[in-house]
Amino acid sequence: MNHIIRILLIFVCPSVIYSVLVTTPSGKIEGRIVQHNGTDVLQFLGVPYARPPIGDLMLEKTQPVETWQNTLNATAFGAACHQRIVSWDKGVDKRKMSLDCLLLNIFVPKKITTNSPRAVMLFIHGGSYMHGTGNSFDGSLLAITGDVIIVSINYRLDVFGFMSTGDDVIPGNYGLWDQRQAILWVKANIASFGGDGSKITIFGESAGSYSIGMHMISPHNAGLFQRVISESGIAVSPIGLTYDALSYAKSVSNSLNCTNATVGWNPSFFKNCFKNRTISDVLHASLNAANFGFLVYRRVIGPVVDGDFLVGTPLQSLDRDDVPFKNVDLMVGTNSAEGDYS
Repeated sequence: MNHIIRILLIFVCPSVIYSVLVTTPSGKIEGRIVQHNGTDVLQFLGVPYARPPIGDLMLEKTQPVETWQNTLNATAFGAACHQRIVSWDKGVDKRKMSLDCLLLNIFVPKKITTNSPRAVMLFIHGGSYMHGTGNSFDGSLLAITGDVIIVSINYRLDVFGFMSTGDDVIPGNYGLWDQRQAILWVKANIASFGGDGSKITIFGESAGSYSIGMHMISPHNAGLFQRVISESGIAVSPIGLTYDALSYAKSVSNSLNCTNATVGWNPSFFKNCFKNRTISDVLHASLNAANFGFLVYRRVIGPVVDGDFLVGTPLQSLDRDDVPFKNVDLMVGTNSAEGDYS
C-alpha cells in the first residue's frame, strides 16, 4: 500500500517530473523539470561558476571554475555562503552554508530552444552585503511570464566578500569579483540552455542594486551585459561604498587576536591569522567590529575604491569612457516608504 501511495503522489503533486541533461562548455549538467502553474520549467540548481574560495583562494580574486568530467547533479540547491542567520531571510539554512558556495541557479521556461535564443536576466540578491542567497528566489514564475531565462547567484558575503585593508594584501571587493565571474560564466555557457549571451540583463535589489551600480562603473565589465534594473540602490548613494574599511579590518583583527603583539598592525600577519580561525569566530568578530545601530547611514562593510575593480568613486567614474554606464539601458526603481523601518 505504501508503494501505491508513493506512486500516486508523483502524479497528484507534479513537483519533479523528470530530469534533463545539458552539455555545456564547462561540462555536462543534469537538471530537473518541474511544473509551475501548469507550465514546465527546467531548473539547474547549485551550478558552480568559480573555484571554491577556500585555502589559498580565501580573500583572493575569484578564479574561473575548472571544467568537470563527470555529469554534474544540479537537481537541488547548493550551499549558501557563510553568514550570520537573520530571522527575515527564510532561504538561508545554517545547516547548508559553506565556503564552497559560488554557485548559481538557472530557470528555463517550457523547453530549451536553440533556434530562437532567449534573453537572460541575472539576479543579484540584497542583504547589506552580509546576508542572503540566490536560493531564496525561485525564478520559475518570472521565467514563464517573460519567456526569459532567469539566473540567481550566490556571492561571498561579510568579511569573506567585502573586508579590505586598503592595500594589496586584502584589497576587498571579492563579492563583486564573484558576481562578475558569474556573469562571465553565464555569457560563456548560456547558449547551451537556449539563452542569448548578447542579451543579458543584470538586476537586483538593495545591496544587489548597489552592486549593479558598481558593475556599471567598472572598466572590467565593458560588454558583459546590455541592460540593468536597479531596485532600491544606486552606486552614487552615500551608502554605496564603505569609506573606512581599514578601521573595520583592524577591529576584526583585534577581536580575533590577529594583531601582532610585537609589531602591532600587520596586514599580512592578519590575513594569515584570519585564514586559520573558525567560521564562527570570524563572523562573531565581524559582528563585534561592525557595532552599528538600528539604521546604517555609514556603511562599515561593502565595496571600496581599490584601484582595480573600482578605479575611482562612483561620481568620478561616471565620466570615464571605458565603463559600461554609457552603453547600457538602465531602469531604476524604488519602493513605497523607501527606507522606513517602522
